[in-house]
Amino acid sequence: MRNLSLAAALLATLFADGAGQQTPAVRPAFKVIGYYADWTASRYPLSGIPAGKLTHVNYAFAKIGTDNRLTVKTGLFDQITALKQRHPHLKFILSVGGWTDSGPFYEMA
Repeated sequence: MRNLSLAAALLATLFADGAGQQTPAVRPAFKVIGYYADWTASRYPLSGIPAGKLTHVNYAFAKIGTDNRLTVKTGLFDQITALKQRHPHLKFILSVGGWTDSGPFYEMA
């Protein structure tokens, strides 16, 4: 597991919005947000989402480890990177905890 500051730097780099690669005329007039749950990865791979039709993806959930550090499945980071290379306009929003894994959130924050 990586420490929180390294994870935050990685997230900032990985989830960069790519706005500098678009002209304002191309940008959609509204946001189209999809929800991707990491526990569906075996049934519905991240590469299968309609990324060209979305502006944002809410990725759920990063987990909080016993050492109060943020953890995310590494393989899915690779898939997000590949998807953003094909669709640089796409923004990822990371949700932390969720209903079953939010217990240690207070200590981590």
